Parts: sequence; C-alpha cells; structure tokens
Amino acid sequence: ATVSLRDWISHAIDAVDVSDLANDSHFSVSYGEDPKAWPEFARKSLALQSDSFILPALRIALSLAAQLSNAEVAMMLQEHSRDPVPLFLPRTKYEWAERVIVRPPVSDPSDG
Repeated sequence: ATVSLRDWISHAIDAVDVSDLANDSHFSVSYGEDPKAWPEFARKSLALQSDSFILPALRIALSLAAQLSNAEVAMMLQEHSRDPVPLFLPRTKYEWAERVIVRPPVSDPSDG
C-alpha cells in the first residue's frame, strides 16, 4: 500500500505518542501535564521533534535525494543521446510534491 507524502506526514505526526516528551516540554508549563488537553499546534510541534517522526522522515528524504540524483543523471544522459526518450518530469516546481508516494518499509522477519 502506498500513500501520498502529504498524507504520510500528517499520519506520522498524529501517530507520535508525545506523552513521554511532554514532561520535558515548555508546553507542559503553559498547558498542563496532559498533552491530550494541549492545543493541536503544541502536540504537533512536539511530535516533529520526536525520534519516531524524525528517523522515518530522514529515510524518506534520503530516498528522495537518491531518486532526484538518478533523475539528474537520466537527464544528462538524455541530453547526449541520439534517440531521445521523453522524460515525464513535473511541469511546475510544486507539482512534484503531489506525486511523491511513500511505501511502508518491509518488516524484517529477524525483528520479531
């Protein structure tokens, strides 16, 4: 199953359990100790700082960087090719983000 990058980000932020991080947060001083009672921006801000969000996000960023590098190489090869093949690149600088999909990692049987 795949999801859009936008949906993955939203789900990943919402899935973070911020209760362990709440004790050390300045938000607990302002909003109390129960993060479920905090405003949404406070919970999301704390979730963005958690390892359970950052590490998967960095894996996705690394994958995107590799794919962009491959696309650049393909474009350079295309420029010097005698038989050009059309490359289907996004037309606008923002369109690419809508086309990014995320596949969940395949679980390693040795992790069980």
